[in-house]
Amino acid sequence: MSFYATIFRDIELDEEGDLKISAAGDFTLAESNQIEVEHILVSAPGNWREFPAVGVAIHRYINSTGQVTGRIGLQRKIRLQLENDNMEVGQLVIAQGTNGQASINVTAKRIR
Repeated sequence: MSFYATIFRDIELDEEGDLKISAAGDFTLAESNQIEVEHILVSAPGNWREFPAVGVAIHRYINSTGQVTGRIGLQRKIRLQLENDNMEVGQLVIAQGTNGQASINVTAKRIR
């Protein structure tokens, strides 16, 4: 286990985004890399007071016409946002399923 993997832990969230609490009544911890990626994808620029340029606002792309199928701009925006957050993007796949719903798979790790 690397030095960074032991440091970057945060409070774990459940599927709805609420705090996950153990049976003992305490907060649970999880590695924060994936949590950070999710927060960057969901948040819009201006949502983070300290860093007003952070955010992809993925819901705007998914709810618009043609943005997910013509996904080069979306991939570029995601990659830039994650690189600005000191992450190295390994895999970034945006696919449209047979039911019309888009799926986004991002694998990123902290480099600093």
